[in-house]
Amino acid sequence: AVNLLAQAFTNFGTIAGAVIDQITLTLSTFAALLTEAVALVRAVIDGDWTEVWRRARNIFQIFTDFFTRTFDNMKLLVETVFKAILTAVLDTLRDLNVDASAILRTIQGWWDGIWGGMRTVIDPIVGAING
Repeated sequence: AVNLLAQAFTNFGTIAGAVIDQITLTLSTFAALLTEAVALVRAVIDGDWTEVWRRARNIFQIFTDFFTRTFDNMKLLVETVFKAILTAVLDTLRDLNVDASAILRTIQGWWDGIWGGMRTVIDPIVGAING
């Protein structure tokens, strides 16, 4: 418990920063989308189809940026939490004189598999949106 608590305090700044970044990102994305939507409607009313197309592209780009940064924030949070848990467990095992290298390799393999699977799903979506 002491090792887990120590890791929680050590990683609090990283986790808080990612949460604050996500809240800021959400608010700024909402504001940008609202601005672009109003400009798009105005362009439709004015019959300025070049501007309509430009505003539509801007909206798609805003969504792309939002999802990319949200994914990055999620990755940072998950990595930080898993590393904190892993470090606390390894410190505890070390305190108990248990060799944790095999456990560490197993956990690293699990993480690589999970992360690779998530990237396999997300990367094509981001690529399609960018395209």
